[in-house]
This record gives sequence, C-alpha cells and structure tokens, in this order.
Amino acid sequence: RRRQDDVGLGRSPRCVTLRLGTWNCRMALRRKRDAIEELQCSVLVIQECAEADLAPYDEYRFKGPAQKGLAVITFDGWSIADSPDDPRLPGMIFVRILNPSGEHVADFGGVWALTGTERKYHEQFAQVLDFVRARTSVLPLVIAGDLNASAQGPSVLPHAVNVRSAAALGLVSVFHHVDRVEHGSESAMTLRWMGPGGVERRYHCDFVFASEQLCNEATRVEVGDWGEWIESGRSDHVPVVAEFEV
Repeated sequence: RRRQDDVGLGRSPRCVTLRLGTWNCRMALRRKRDAIEELQCSVLVIQECAEADLAPYDEYRFKGPAQKGLAVITFDGWSIADSPDDPRLPGMIFVRILNPSGEHVADFGGVWALTGTERKYHEQFAQVLDFVRARTSVLPLVIAGDLNASAQGPSVLPHAVNVRSAAALGLVSVFHHVDRVEHGSESAMTLRWMGPGGVERRYHCDFVFASEQLCNEATRVEVGDWGEWIESGRSDHVPVVAEFEV
C-alpha cells in the first residue's frame, strides 16, 4: 500500500531518504531475515524478537527479556547513538538517528506497549508523551512502534486522548497525515487478533508518529499487505514504514 504526497517534493539535493519502520515479528526473527530485507529500512523497530537473532546485524539496540524483547536496527550506512535524554522507560529505546554522513538528523523512540506491567497499554504511551512534553531538544522527533491500542478498541477513548495529546505536542501519525485519513476511519489494519471462540478482530495499532517538521517531509507511507505478512504466517502484525527526505 503506497501513497505519494507532494509535500516532500522539490527538496535540496543534499537531502537523503530515511525509511523508518516498525514491525512486530511475533518471534523467530532468525527465520524472517528475508522479510526484514524486503522492508529496505534505514531504521527499523522490531517487537517480540530474541536478542540472539540480532547477531547478523551490524548495529542495533535491544531491551527486554533476552528471548522476547524490543530492538532498533539500522541499515545502509544509517546509525544510532545513545541519547543523554533517554527516559529509560521499559517499553522504549530512545536514541539519536545519524545519517550516512554522521549528522544527527532526528531523535527516535522505538516503542512496544508491554504486557505484565503495572500500566495499561494506553497508559504506557501516555508516559512516553509525558517524556516528550518535558523534552528540551528542538530536533525532529519520531516515536514508532506497537502501541497495542487503537481506535478499534478496546481502549478507544484513552487512545483518542493520547492521539490528541500527541497532536498538541506536534506529533502526528504519518500514515494518517499522508493518506489524509482520520483516526478511527482506517481501512488498513495492522494486527489480527484471534479472540474467544476463534473470532477474528482487526486493529490499527502500529504507528509511526513524527514531529510536524519531519512529517511535512514525508513522501510515502506503506502498510504491509495482509496476505503477504499475516495470512502467510509471518506474524500477526503487518509492518508500517514511513519515508522522509531529511
């Protein structure tokens, strides 16, 4: 699924393309390297991966239990650096994104709303937004990952509050911005959840939020094909990838 937006056209030839994505791989990442390559990301957030399965990648950060955690991986000359502003939240890896020339072009939080914590899913994203509210950096910011909350339920109202809070902080979902769709009106879902009795439910709960400054440089957003990513058995999530000129 691809959309082209004219807001990113006519940029300086010094600009380079940043492809930034998120995908909950549902474990066994070692068997899904072809899927990672297909995404052609510069920076990719992966949820539900084992730390040992990251060994083939040159640069990454990992957080969580060794068998099932959160990772941020870089490719094609892009790199990440630890940030002194890291709030050290259990479900977020906060780093600086460096372009292939080594320039710090954006701050980045890869997130995964976790089970088994004292905070509900929407409360964890609210905690991330509290950090954003106190942040002093003026560089563009991206928050991307699996929020486990959506306009489809079950936390519809708290999720809507978080979306409004994000907007007040200048953070916008790139998918909704580029496709010009309202939260709750999505036709592209990112998660298949099998409920009691085998009832299938679909949610749009994987997001790339970007500061308005960066969102206006977005040229494309891709939500993975349902058959290719879910019905094939790769995962119960599809990836979301946003492309920017920075």
